Amino acid sequence: MNIVEQEWTAREQNGLPPHHSIDINDVGFRFTKPQVKDPGFQSFLDNDFEKMEEYFEKETDVRSVVTLKDIPSYLNYDLFEVQTIILNPQVVNQTAFLCCDGKYFELFGAKLLASIEGPAHVHLMDADPSYAKKVIKELDRVVGLTVEQPQADPAYYHSVRFIRWYQFMKYNNCSSVLLDVDAIANRCHTVLPQSDVGLRLRPGRLEPWNVCNASVCIGTANPYWKAVADYIYYYWQKNKLIWQIDQAALWAVWQKQKTKINVLGPKHVDYDYQDDGIIWCNSGSNKFKEEDKTRSKFRDKFDKLQVATTDTQENIDQLEALHKAGKIALKELRMDEAKRLYMRLLRRSMEGLPSKPEYVPDPIVETRKVEKILYLPVEVAARELASREWLAQEMQHRGFKVVVGARWPMQTWSDLPPGIILWKSANTQDVGVYQEAVNAGHLIVLMDEELFPMQPRMDLYKPSVDQRCLDYADLICAHNDEQKKLFEKLTETPVAVTGNPRSLLYSKAVRGNRIIICTMAGTLNNYGRSFKEMVQGTVRLLGGVSPEVFDFLAYQIDHEINGYEWTRKAIQECAKLKPLIRCHPSEDISFWDGLGEIDDRTPFNERLADAKAIVYVSGCGTGLDATLSGVPSVRLGTGGHGLSALLGTAVTDKIKKHVVEATANKKPEFSLVTLPDVLDKLQQDHHFDCPFDIEKAYEHKTWTPTEFHTNKFPVDPKGHSIGWRTSLWNQL
Repeated sequence: MNIVEQEWTAREQNGLPPHHSIDINDVGFRFTKPQVKDPGFQSFLDNDFEKMEEYFEKETDVRSVVTLKDIPSYLNYDLFEVQTIILNPQVVNQTAFLCCDGKYFELFGAKLLASIEGPAHVHLMDADPSYAKKVIKELDRVVGLTVEQPQADPAYYHSVRFIRWYQFMKYNNCSSVLLDVDAIANRCHTVLPQSDVGLRLRPGRLEPWNVCNASVCIGTANPYWKAVADYIYYYWQKNKLIWQIDQAALWAVWQKQKTKINVLGPKHVDYDYQDDGIIWCNSGSNKFKEEDKTRSKFRDKFDKLQVATTDTQENIDQLEALHKAGKIALKELRMDEAKRLYMRLLRRSMEGLPSKPEYVPDPIVETRKVEKILYLPVEVAARELASREWLAQEMQHRGFKVVVGARWPMQTWSDLPPGIILWKSANTQDVGVYQEAVNAGHLIVLMDEELFPMQPRMDLYKPSVDQRCLDYADLICAHNDEQKKLFEKLTETPVAVTGNPRSLLYSKAVRGNRIIICTMAGTLNNYGRSFKEMVQGTVRLLGGVSPEVFDFLAYQIDHEINGYEWTRKAIQECAKLKPLIRCHPSEDISFWDGLGEIDDRTPFNERLADAKAIVYVSGCGTGLDATLSGVPSVRLGTGGHGLSALLGTAVTDKIKKHVVEATANKKPEFSLVTLPDVLDKLQQDHHFDCPFDIEKAYEHKTWTPTEFHTNKFPVDPKGHSIGWRTSLWNQL
């Protein structure tokens, strides 16, 4: 047992915590008298600090930066540029401050942040802030985030955090708690004693830089912490930032100023993981190694903390291989194997996804006045574009100026003059869109295209919409009285029965002579995104991971696998009729190569004019579209949530016979379209006369579409790639 361990043992025998000083005088050696060979350390033990410095100046390690000499006081610190990524608009006292590089944030800091219940701020060094943003959003809390890119060594990250912490406290005029990022909060850090200088001091130490522990520090922007920042900046200018210089600074400034320290005890800075400990701390390289049994309690709590995961290339490759195997099993019609592989893929893809919806603050709802402008964003051109063009022409005749375009570049509402936005959905992913639109002065009208073909059942509607979207909207358009009643049970926002222009347009379709077989495998065969990205999108839409979301996706996978089998059978049986294979807009067309002629993604309302009969998977919206157009349809199998699951007879055998003999279903009841009247009245009630320069609405936009977007929104009639289909409609 060495001299330090002897001192710790003696302290324990005398009823004192072995590793924590109980007050400012409880440092050094109380029960033993150490003698060491190193003259510098011996001078430190003898409290001869001037002599200690003489010996330390000759060294090259941390000893060389231990000094009680005067350090300049700096007006500012000329370091690297700091970018504010997430502004914490109201910093309160006892805000936790976390500072580290990107690697340490991924390994430890994200878990620490998840354990913190009170206010917090994260400062990253040499990191892409996207992962930290993802973690913060999923925690559903207001956490500030700043970043700098010094491209420095670890000594910079470890020491300059004290400068950034001091700057943070001074700028926000607050008290704060600085935490090592490899710690976790067992209790809220706000119960730590609020003080100007709070530190853990360690007894029985032979080195000055090990007396003051930097795991947990409490402070305000006072002379002590200013001097610590000055100390570190001084050595940074001399290019002498050495590991442990931060703790050297803590000790040296304390001795120089004779600072009053609020000494933090074993429950404040807890290395023994007591149930009532506040901050559970770790140290050393073995902190997460299983063989260290003393830390099992820490590891258990650490492992249970849920944060967003970062996908390693290995994980990405494994998921891609699993997805490929699932597709192969489908093509080879090994359906049981396909179901097994896809369910495994689903479970793997949902690991680490958030269980809460993304935090979006409530909009500032004020009296809004709008110009006579109608914005018509389009997500899926094949589904929505024709109806939006019809509406654009109707509203142009009423004196409106109309902008039609792809939703992705169009939804920066703060850049556009205030008008009426007709939006196509109201799920959790749309909350931010509604919030921005309202704050930018627009009126927002919901005409839900996702619910248009869905069975009118509350158990389907309620998970498909986010309450906040319904409440933020200024008006909701219902397709019929039945849907209106469902919306009115969910929100107090006015609901008008307007119908949907899609139902009006389809009635004009002319019957042709083609047999069109519609596929529905967008979950199994997603285009432009990985399977996991598709799952992430669904999780965001439905408000986070839950058993209900898993069951929804599992049902969809099972239904699509069955549907794939039925579709393959239909293609085979109807081969002599030379069917046209119409892929779902979200699918990779190449998956169907070799099975027959594949449609070129002509808008579906136009394709219906060529159709003698439509073959579709039960629940798919194309069945409803065919019925509205008067085109006979054949439903493959049962199931699915769409209205089309209620149409006609479920067919699995003798498909060709049913196709040849197909007759049109009775059209479902939908309201006549009164949408133009509703929008006209809404604008009149919120009128604002101001000239609108259409050029300013779109010329400043730059946007490069991905393949996924191209698939969702093909080239428009004027030959323009996805982007703006802006129009003063009389100029078209």
